[in-house]
Amino acid sequence: LESGFTAKKGDTFTFLTAGNGLTGSFTDSGPLTVDGYVFDFAPGTDNLGLQVTTVPTPEPATLALLAVGGLGLLAGRRRRARVES
Repeated sequence: LESGFTAKKGDTFTFLTAGNGLTGSFTDSGPLTVDGYVFDFAPGTDNLGLQVTTVPTPEPATLALLAVGGLGLLAGRRRRARVES
């Protein structure tokens, strides 16, 4: 996805439109995954699109890094408070 664009779950992106409607069927080979987003086919009466079914979540390693950083900040504040008193 370009330029920092962020899609929301349920967003649909139409890529095919037929003025007289669609007939027949499309082979669904399963969901498409791009940058952690999962898209699935969203057929309409005269168009075909991709709908966002899953949005990316932060990786556990990212959450762990944030937790360690937060604990480090708290420890530094406690040390400074002891030195000042």
